[in-house]
Amino acid sequence: MTVVEKQRSVRAVVIHIEGPLRVPMIGHVRHKVAALLRRGERKILLNLAQVSDLDAAGVGELLQGIEQGGSVQESPLVLRGFP
Repeated sequence: MTVVEKQRSVRAVVIHIEGPLRVPMIGHVRHKVAALLRRGERKILLNLAQVSDLDAAGVGELLQGIEQGGSVQESPLVLRGFP
């Protein structure tokens, strides 16, 4: 799995995730989101268009990233599954 902050739009930081998002997980997504939140970013978009496989651990990784931003309703993250 590759997690890359490739671009920044005016409204949000975009993180592109490529490859499988499944067990075994190292926490790349969670760590990248945490670093951005520490940096003061409040709008983060996760582009999942290039995710080739997703299992329950991958969903858990995404949810943990969302929870780092506060409640789900107040989360700074947006998940996007298309280019």
